[in-house]
Amino acid sequence: MTVSVVVPAYNAERYISRCIESVVKQTVLPLELILVDDGSVDGTLNILNEYMKRFPSLIRVIAKGNGGVSSARNEGVRHACGEYICFVDADDVIDESYIESHLRVMVLFGADISFGRFVEFDDSCSWDSALNLCFDGVDDGAICLRTDKLLGFDPVCGKLFRRSVVQDLQFIEGCVHEDHGYSVLALSRAVHVVVCKAAIYRYYISSGCGESIMGRLGVDSFLDLLRVQTEVVNDLTRRNVPVRFFSIVIHGQLVAVNLYFNKLDGRGVSVVFKAAYSFLKVLRVSNVVPVFLGLLRFVVFKMK
Repeated sequence: MTVSVVVPAYNAERYISRCIESVVKQTVLPLELILVDDGSVDGTLNILNEYMKRFPSLIRVIAKGNGGVSSARNEGVRHACGEYICFVDADDVIDESYIESHLRVMVLFGADISFGRFVEFDDSCSWDSALNLCFDGVDDGAICLRTDKLLGFDPVCGKLFRRSVVQDLQFIEGCVHEDHGYSVLALSRAVHVVVCKAAIYRYYISSGCGESIMGRLGVDSFLDLLRVQTEVVNDLTRRNVPVRFFSIVIHGQLVAVNLYFNKLDGRGVSVVFKAAYSFLKVLRVSNVVPVFLGLLRFVVFKMK
């Protein structure tokens, strides 16, 4: 039961130490902690190398040119050797029993993905994340993955993946919303998933970032969302994924598109409509039954 922990880091000298310390203090140590410096121009790489000197049997440092978080994660996964993989962002921390808790339920239930609990924090306090609403009414232990709830839990952080399930996946580089595509496609490849509320991931909210991502991002991020969604639809169509799962995905994508239309409030209308039309064409050529069911779910969602 070996675990590879992948941490992408870019100009993270202010907080990378607390992240690394949270990993090296685990009650069950990972096989390897892979620290990927994504072309930092501050002192991040020096800090990573110092930690590698302190923990030479545990830590590997990879230095690369700047390519973004997806590029850094992909590079880390390429070097990973563990049976399981988890991702931790450079400004976040994990509780001491995080890996042990995930492994316990993964092994007990023979699961492919384990979902932990998110706690958000800033420089003065912490609070339970709204993401945990996905777990309402869901107990720890084995559950069926074909559920609307877990598809709303997009971040790849806070999860433990069996490497054999995600070995053919890559994060889409050069865009935001890369977590959405990776998480959905990982779920579509899993047989069983579990919820492990004892595995707590602590997500840092820096000053001035309290507003949600949907509120802060604009036309470019909307185009990125459609790009990721197109990749997801093409993958699910190619692999002939079961209709119910496909329909849930389509519903979620339509909800996200609708939220963006409302947030954009008329900005970049011609670009937005052109891109949305292209995405709808992708849906049209995919399996008509899940698309119809997804549209039906969306209509019901709008009526609530």
